[in-house]
Amino acid sequence: MKERNKNLLQSEDAQSTVIGAVLVMAILIVASTSYFASHIPDWTKDFEALHTAEVTDDFSELKTLIDGIVLKKGESELAGGAIPVKMAPDKVPILGMTPPGSSLNFLPDTEIFKVSPTVTGGPTPPPPAPDSWEETTTADFTDAETVRVNVDTTFNAIKLLRLTMHGDLILDNAITTLSGEYHYDKVEITNNSIIYLVPGYYLKLYANTITIDSTSKIIADDRGFLGGDGGKIGGGAGYGSFGYSGSGGGGAGYGENGGDGGLGGNTTSEEDAGTGGGSYGDSTSSSIEFGSGGGGGYGEAHHANPFSGAAGGDGGDGGGAVLLDAAQITIAGDIFADGSNGMDGAEAEIAGGGGGGGSGGAIIIRGVGVSISGTLSAQGGHGGAGGGGSPPSRCGGGGGGGGAGGRIKISYESINEVGANYVVTGGTGGAGGTGSPSGDNGDNGGTPLIDKDPTTYISTVPHYSAGYYVSRVYDTGNTTTCYGNMTWDAYTDEYTSIVMKVRTSRSPVMKGNASLWENCPAVSNGQVISDLSSAFDWHQYIQYRAELSTYDDSMTPVLDSVRINYSSSNPVGGSPAVEEASGIIKFKTNYLYYPNQEIVYEHGAVIKWQPEGGFMLHPPPINITSESGIPAIEISMIDLTGARCSYAGATTTSVENFYNDYDSFSNKFDNLTLNLTTEYPSIWDKWFNKELEESGLDDSHDYNVSVNAAAKTVSVEFYGHEHGVQLYLEKTVIEVEI
Repeated sequence: MKERNKNLLQSEDAQSTVIGAVLVMAILIVASTSYFASHIPDWTKDFEALHTAEVTDDFSELKTLIDGIVLKKGESELAGGAIPVKMAPDKVPILGMTPPGSSLNFLPDTEIFKVSPTVTGGPTPPPPAPDSWEETTTADFTDAETVRVNVDTTFNAIKLLRLTMHGDLILDNAITTLSGEYHYDKVEITNNSIIYLVPGYYLKLYANTITIDSTSKIIADDRGFLGGDGGKIGGGAGYGSFGYSGSGGGGAGYGENGGDGGLGGNTTSEEDAGTGGGSYGDSTSSSIEFGSGGGGGYGEAHHANPFSGAAGGDGGDGGGAVLLDAAQITIAGDIFADGSNGMDGAEAEIAGGGGGGGSGGAIIIRGVGVSISGTLSAQGGHGGAGGGGSPPSRCGGGGGGGGAGGRIKISYESINEVGANYVVTGGTGGAGGTGSPSGDNGDNGGTPLIDKDPTTYISTVPHYSAGYYVSRVYDTGNTTTCYGNMTWDAYTDEYTSIVMKVRTSRSPVMKGNASLWENCPAVSNGQVISDLSSAFDWHQYIQYRAELSTYDDSMTPVLDSVRINYSSSNPVGGSPAVEEASGIIKFKTNYLYYPNQEIVYEHGAVIKWQPEGGFMLHPPPINITSESGIPAIEISMIDLTGARCSYAGATTTSVENFYNDYDSFSNKFDNLTLNLTTEYPSIWDKWFNKELEESGLDDSHDYNVSVNAAAKTVSVEFYGHEHGVQLYLEKTVIEVEI
């Protein structure tokens, strides 16, 4: 076998066959290598060129999609969509290698397009004087153009409306009995009208306005806690005690202590006197209490014995309680809540002591504006006199103690007290009865202070949990208004809040370019409002909204005043833009043979750029014409918003677009300038000049195009001469995601 193989290898024919096959294979490899080496670059170039065309088509579809969103203006749920962008060319099949990918960037704050009115030539005018719009009065807040939802705008403030305010209480030459709690819009007590309270019941009137004229009254005398019968204690927290051995009963306390009763002539022990009641309640809160009853006088000669001898006098009843709670309160008439006097002790051999006086009741006034020129009285009742000894040689009874004055509490933001008469004096002690020995006099009741509290009015009636107020539209009087800061005075606490918003417009009815309230950001007190997305310089009209809320329905925030500062700008170059938009979507290749190819969507146009030069594939939505020699510019601005995004790779990705907002207006300006920042100034320069040549405008008279290649800006100035420049502008905000 080895021998045969050896012979084969040694065969010349076999060697020739092998060598020939190798040579043929080598020739084929060299030929194919040469062929592919000469053709792969061409194939790759073709694939790269084809891919550029595909991306160009993608960007054309992107523009068509955005233009469709602009036309729908958010009126359809289909106002949005996505365009896929192929990021790399197809790979050359024979190589099987993935070609290099490209980059796709969205830059929302790049490439600015501004439209600005301008004045050229002439001296610079002096700075304008600042001005302001301030609202502080009821007339401001109740203007017919305002919108009020669950808020009360009476009496120079904006507050949440109370839930239970219904109807009016009008008394004209009427006498009635009224007790309980009532909620009205308006209360008027006039022309000799009188309201009597039911004994043992409060009267609480809540309203927006309460008026009591000079001829009318509310009477709550002795409508409080009852006095004690002879030998009994009075009612209420400040009750007067009874005495022993013919001593007088103690006067009731409330705003101060009641007076002690006098000793009867039959005793010398100080402990036998009826003690006056102590004070209760407080001087600041809206708590309301009846006046208390005085203690009854006593006719008992000895502590341990059953009652004997003549009866002591009954104690006086306490005064009733009246609360008036309204934003505006006018009291020219009278309110009485006096305690009644103690009764005299009977004459007898063992004379009875006098009853203690009842304490004055409560009168509470709570309002924003309070005017009092009448009488408010909550005085204590006098102590009853001790009975005389009969015959005179017998012991006289002690006098009853005087009742203390009640409480008059007035809470207000502003007050007029001309002619006001406040009475909270304590009652005098009753005289001791004559006899041998005679009884002692009772002590006087205490006289408290009038409690007046200048504080922000907060109603205790349940309020709506939320409400809002929208102001009238204010005309600043100038199309070149520049806005300063917004300030307001208000009352809030941990349970209440006020959110302020503001928006501007070129329209007196806030149509088109005014932001929706739900899209307006909250304003900080003192903030410059032109920094907000909802307020713009050079908008002539302005409006604000106050949103009030509370977590405690017994409380409400209060907005007292609003002030917005502004001035008229000198319309010199560099003035605030009438409108502004920005944003660019850029595709940039990483090709082997055609590097640095760029396809861009900016200012509503599609541009293709490459190192050899560039051109505009699709024009922007800008139309320039001449209407009877007057320049007319129609612009559909595309403002691209969203998060800055950059993507690089070889797989297909999508550019998604969604409708966000829309604005439009028409106006005429003396002169107008279009300012663009762009990486392709020469392309925009060429396009503007072509459009302007076809517009019918005179390039030496009606406009000027200037390009700064270093700064990458293009500026087109239109001169209106004596006729002005007409601008028709709409702006659509598109949100972009990659």
